Amino acid sequence: KNRLLSGLVVTAFGTTKIENCIVDVDFTSTHDNLYGYIGGFVANVSGEISIKNSLYIGSITCPADSYMGGLAGDINTSYYYSNSKLSAENVLIYIEDGTNAPNLNTLTARTTYTKNVFYVNEHNDGLHGAIKVSSEDVLSGKVAWLLNNGNSEGLWRQTLGTDLYPNFTGSIVYPV
Repeated sequence: KNRLLSGLVVTAFGTTKIENCIVDVDFTSTHDNLYGYIGGFVANVSGEISIKNSLYIGSITCPADSYMGGLAGDINTSYYYSNSKLSAENVLIYIEDGTNAPNLNTLTARTTYTKNVFYVNEHNDGLHGAIKVSSEDVLSGKVAWLLNNGNSEGLWRQTLGTDLYPNFTGSIVYPV
């Protein structure tokens, strides 16, 4: 019960690409058996997955024996899936206040590649090159600008004063 939770995919086998996606979901797991897998996009990676131009917004509440992350709960590296890996590019992970997840990883402990990945999370430091930003940086449009690699004509947009997070439909964002 409540053991595998994700915003999009429970288990990703083979090669999986997630692009241009915004996931806004709060997770609460009360599982009572060994290990839970909770991920913003994917609960369990058993293959190769790439996440690009995407945003996870939410909170995670779960027992201490869970595997959890803003991108993926866990990357399976057992014998059959020893080549499993996760890469992320132009991604924001916004872990909201109220999260009660003792072992939360911003990405996941086995993320293999990141480029231009940002996070808001008071629970731990970033892993694998993710860059910590504040909620004020998100509100000001600074993070949308950074997600666009410093280009106002990029994919990411945000109507300042209206949008709480970067998105794909707001106003063009200029340097702050």
